[in-house]
Amino acid sequence: MDTRLMTKLSLGACLVVGILAASGCAGEPAYEALSRPAQAADAVGNAVLADAQYDPDTARFIADWDSYSVYLATKTDDAGKTSPCIVVLEQPLTTSNWAGACGDATGPVTLGFDGHVFRIATEGANPSETGWTKLDTNVYVR
Repeated sequence: MDTRLMTKLSLGACLVVGILAASGCAGEPAYEALSRPAQAADAVGNAVLADAQYDPDTARFIADWDSYSVYLATKTDDAGKTSPCIVVLEQPLTTSNWAGACGDATGPVTLGFDGHVFRIATEGANPSETGWTKLDTNVYVR
């Protein structure tokens, strides 16, 4: 066989292997706060647990902002797919002054609550609009 043809075939095979390897690593985006072990501050409280759309054990405290406590969490659907959630509690917490939103893993999750907008952005992304305050690596508010 011609050496040029062999070289082209070898390069093509390497390219295919590289693409397949990279696509296998390109799963759901990582959220730094969700990868750390749970701490006492991560508990959202019984007022929220009764109606939670997310897996309560996955909640991680992000920050207090104004009169709100902000958490990230995940939910798992029937097929086993995990999606990010944002949970916002207004202090003092009651059964009616909190909100949560879950999305898919491909884009930002946005929650409008009490005249503010809270957003989870994927790792390394920044909201393109102006006026956002960064609360954590992936969490913004305006």
